[in-house]
Amino acid sequence: MRENRRLNDWTSELSFAERRLLHWLRDSQVVVVVAASVVIALFATITTLGTFSVFNIGPNEPAWHIGLWLSVTLPMIFGPLLLGYISRLVSLLDSTGERFQTLALYDPLTSVLNRRGFRQLFNETEPCQDCQIAVVDINRFKELNDVHGHDVGDKALVMVAKWLTELAGEAALVARFGGDEFVAIVPETTEIARHVDIPLGNVAISLSVGMCPLRSDIDEALHCADKALYEAKNAIRVRETDAA
Repeated sequence: MRENRRLNDWTSELSFAERRLLHWLRDSQVVVVVAASVVIALFATITTLGTFSVFNIGPNEPAWHIGLWLSVTLPMIFGPLLLGYISRLVSLLDSTGERFQTLALYDPLTSVLNRRGFRQLFNETEPCQDCQIAVVDINRFKELNDVHGHDVGDKALVMVAKWLTELAGEAALVARFGGDEFVAIVPETTEIARHVDIPLGNVAISLSVGMCPLRSDIDEALHCADKALYEAKNAIRVRETDAA
């Protein structure tokens, strides 16, 4: 079974040198601050001594001791501030990277994977054993939007994503492929009817489902499930025609 996890390793999008630099900053923040403080202190001390030499200020004068003390201690005082800045910078990079990755791989409306995220996560995890693929489509979705408004249509999409996630289980892969079509990889023991009605207030959301065993080729399984979905939707059309 595949794990429906968020892809938090956004650094995979960076170049090798950028990843190495970021990991080094994460792991060596204290070392960076100490080294930077020492270098700044040495530079400040050399600059101070050079300035004293130009103005003929010697060790016997108070200004010499005060200036030397400040040149050594001030960088050490500002060291913790530098550490805080580096920590904040790394944290900001992490949060920004994860946020952009979430936008790239997850559907913002339903919070399930999008088509790209589904493909990426499927390819990065272990092969699924004893699984099947389900393709779910909302019947007459355009009519639902036209009659009840797009707000109801959005709520229907969110409800279908929630229903499919709860039915498939948290460990399953659930994605919105686009429009009103959803795809899920679930255990073969999971049973889903070809036609499902989900109540949404006073509106009944009608779903058609196509199922197919998942062996090794995801595209072949998707094609098989799409065919089963078409047959399920066609059965509804025939039933409605006969009823009329």
